[in-house]
Amino acid sequence: MAHPTVSVVIAAFNGAEFIATQLDSILAQSIAVTEIVVCDDNSTDETWNILREYQRKNPEIFRIFRNEKNLGCAGNFERGLSFCSGDVIFLADQDDIWLADKV
Repeated sequence: MAHPTVSVVIAAFNGAEFIATQLDSILAQSIAVTEIVVCDDNSTDETWNILREYQRKNPEIFRIFRNEKNLGCAGNFERGLSFCSGDVIFLADQDDIWLADKV
């Protein structure tokens, strides 16, 4: 039986210090994630550049969006959810680290 498709939404804002570790933990899941949707809430640090590099290395899975103005946490998650196509959707903070069997 095939696994359902899995989307992960991350609402990012000035998370350059943490986001790479979180993205690596999502990519290392024992059940593969189908898509990672990240909405950057107009960060002023290196978050956007980090996201662009992950998308460049993993274009089949990463979908990144940059808000023109800050939407706040809830608005940013809502925007991210609108781009998801998975059967199952996980919400993730930018500074979490997932255990390999979370999905």
